[in-house]
Amino acid sequence: MASLRSLNRDELARALERYRSRHHQGREEAYDFNIKIHRVDLPRELRYGRYGRENAVEVDEKTQRLYNDEFDDFTAGVGTHEWVKHSYQAGRSGGWLVVLVKPGHEVWNEQGDLSVSLTAARRRLGALRGIEAGKNDGIRRIQETLSSRDFWGIPKQDWSPRDR
Repeated sequence: MASLRSLNRDELARALERYRSRHHQGREEAYDFNIKIHRVDLPRELRYGRYGRENAVEVDEKTQRLYNDEFDDFTAGVGTHEWVKHSYQAGRSGGWLVVLVKPGHEVWNEQGDLSVSLTAARRRLGALRGIEAGKNDGIRRIQETLSSRDFWGIPKQDWSPRDR
């Protein structure tokens, strides 16, 4: 990823374009972030055996609470940017975060060209990259937590041959 200072106007426009919303139906400027979580490695005991089927509802509820808590913390941070009007989830499964831009803080004009200085465009791209990094950190925390035996209250097992 190139440093922000090294990007010229066309490179900035292409980098910002990656974040432009394809999910927002309104006319406001908006950005999209993919917030889907892929590849969660649940402990074996949850996938097979006695913790699995009978506790499926509890597993789903606990997973949803963790996701909601992490998502709420993440979106609260997104809302601290001066240019953010608000954000919401979109897509068939709610797998996209759409961030709306406040009027007067747009970087694109109606013709689809950058309408701000290079400094302002670089600041916006830096903020969007920061949001992306925060989102990635949150997803990683969720994946790590869901794969933790401690989170699920699964007791540690002593695999020592003397106990068999």
